[in-house]
Amino acid sequence: YVGEASFSWDGSRLVYSAVQKGLGTLWMMDHNGADPRRVLEWDGYIGGARFNPAGDRLVFHAAPRDGGPGLDLFTCRTDGSEVQPLCERGDHAFAPGWHPDGDLVIFTGNEADHDYELYVIRPDGTDLHRVTHNEGLDAYGGFSRSGEYIVWTSSGRVEGQRSSQIFKAVWRGL
Repeated sequence: YVGEASFSWDGSRLVYSAVQKGLGTLWMMDHNGADPRRVLEWDGYIGGARFNPAGDRLVFHAAPRDGGPGLDLFTCRTDGSEVQPLCERGDHAFAPGWHPDGDLVIFTGNEADHDYELYVIRPDGTDLHRVTHNEGLDAYGGFSRSGEYIVWTSSGRVEGQRSSQIFKAVWRGL
């Protein structure tokens, strides 16, 4: 498996994941495909990496380090050093992204009710807040470049149908 590519905010680099025989790897290369380099190896799945606006850190989702089920969130420097747990919840935390100020990470997560919602957390792992409170799936959130808007997909507002809608709202902050 190779996929989940994402450009840096300035467009100069991209990061992507590869998983082969149970070993996950984050790779980085220049925007034109030159200079591919391995950033980080992981025991199990790793993916969804996104650059912070400053371009010096990544946030990503990966299999828990203890081998448990689900996905957890982590950050690291773009050279793969300083891996830090961001959100080890013991469920599913995935699809992370950065606020353009670099002061928040948005992600999709679920708790005991198994209802997927959007959450934000500070890059140091503090100040976790639930953003959406809807029936069904609320996922894949992102901020506009200005940080003024938030956008996400939701399946919880279409009565009796199995479909998703895209929603946009003004982001009022924490």
